Amino acid sequence: FAGRLMMFCVYVVPEMQHVTWNSLLTTMPTSDLPWLSQLCGIFGLRSDQVAFALDPAGRCVCDERLFLNLSSLQKADSYRNSPESLVAFWVQELAYAIARQGPPPTRWE
Repeated sequence: FAGRLMMFCVYVVPEMQHVTWNSLLTTMPTSDLPWLSQLCGIFGLRSDQVAFALDPAGRCVCDERLFLNLSSLQKADSYRNSPESLVAFWVQELAYAIARQGPPPTRWE
């Protein structure tokens, strides 16, 4: 556990434990987190069920728990002037994370 961004917890991989929380926090835009919190409600999720995680190696962070990639905040910031695009972006991110919660498919038929 590294800290909180508004109502969301943030986790980092052990290799990132040396990074100070303040330096990580100052690089992340947070203006769209209220939108994300509302979208969690639409998906039937409480904001305490969703957290952000960061793996600088680029590995998927949502395989084990309902984590959103912390780098998504920077991507979402590019949509700040288009509420429709911002909502679409976070719906996609939440849907992807939720879909990754089930067991991996053994094969496609």
